[in-house]
Amino acid sequence: MADGSAFVQAFTILFREGLEALLIIAALVAFLRRAGASERIAPVYAGAGLAALASLAMAWVFETYFDGNHNDLMEAGVMLAAAALMFYMSGWLFVRQDPKAWQADLN
Repeated sequence: MADGSAFVQAFTILFREGLEALLIIAALVAFLRRAGASERIAPVYAGAGLAALASLAMAWVFETYFDGNHNDLMEAGVMLAAAALMFYMSGWLFVRQDPKAWQADLN
């Protein structure tokens, strides 16, 4: 029964994270449509597709080279990369919090 419970917990987390990603992509696309920048929607979808492919590639690497076993060093590297990306995006959004700066970026 422990295996079934772990599956349900993992599925719930992955499903929730997938819905959050879908919500963010939908919000970005809606913003670009309203801003009249429809030509920039395709790169958003391309980035989402590349992210999904990168996720599958990392799952393959993890299964192939680590036999599916937990690796603390890999987890630490992924966490540091994610933290760096979040700090970068936070700074980028903070600098562009003025609506005029957003419009300038779109133009």
